Amino acid sequence: MGVGPMGRGFVSGARLGYGQRSWPWYGMGYADFDERYFEEAPLPEVIAPAVDERAKTPAPVSMMQPKLIELPAAREKPQPTLPTVLVWRNGQREEINQYTISGSFLYDYTKPRASRRISLDDLDLDATEHANQQRGVQFLIPASPSEVTVRF
Repeated sequence: MGVGPMGRGFVSGARLGYGQRSWPWYGMGYADFDERYFEEAPLPEVIAPAVDERAKTPAPVSMMQPKLIELPAAREKPQPTLPTVLVWRNGQREEINQYTISGSFLYDYTKPRASRRISLDDLDLDATEHANQQRGVQFLIPASPSEVTVRF
């Protein structure tokens, strides 16, 4: 270990190691360098495959046969679902496709990277439910604040 101005174990940061001057240095200094750290470890023993003593040929190795994976038949393309209609208190109507209702807010995710939060108080919920029933679209409003409705 190096010897610094404060005795053994303390070295100057400018000469050995790193850190502030006169901090204790517990690592290996240049004076402690030894070639043993770079000696190579012995290589592991290689085990040869079993050999049939009578034929002097390697024993047959069972090879795995490739498995054929069957893909399910192509399904028909799903029909696009009708968008949900929102009816505002002023009578204005709007169609949305992807939304979540949590608590007293509806979160609209129809436009990518432009989600918006709509208060359920701003919507005419009875007219919204009626308009969606006529179109055959299910519009559920959570019964309690701990329930969440999701449509994607």
